Amino acid sequence: MSALLTLRNNKNLTQQQVADQLGISRQAYANYETGKRQPDPEMLMKLSKFFEVSIDIILDNPHSIQDPEVIAQIALFGGKVSPELWQKAKEYAQFLATFKMNNEGEKK
Repeated sequence: MSALLTLRNNKNLTQQQVADQLGISRQAYANYETGKRQPDPEMLMKLSKFFEVSIDIILDNPHSIQDPEVIAQIALFGGKVSPELWQKAKEYAQFLATFKMNNEGEKK
């Protein structure tokens, strides 16, 4: 995970400073940085938020995720989901948007 080393160095931080911000030990963070261990999905989200970059950058993926639906699935569910679940999520989002618009119309 050399991307973590680059990101940390760009912020002029020590491993201990990053670990403290993430609530983990310096050794645990060092293991992520050297690739000895892989962060779980929750830690990937924390790293992404802390360094203000996408997860694919943290994973050192040379092909950035461009598909907005995949990005939304990762944001909502932590990864790609089945087409059926994704369709239900979109339908629910549409329901909420319609409900909100209807309620705003009633307030006027």
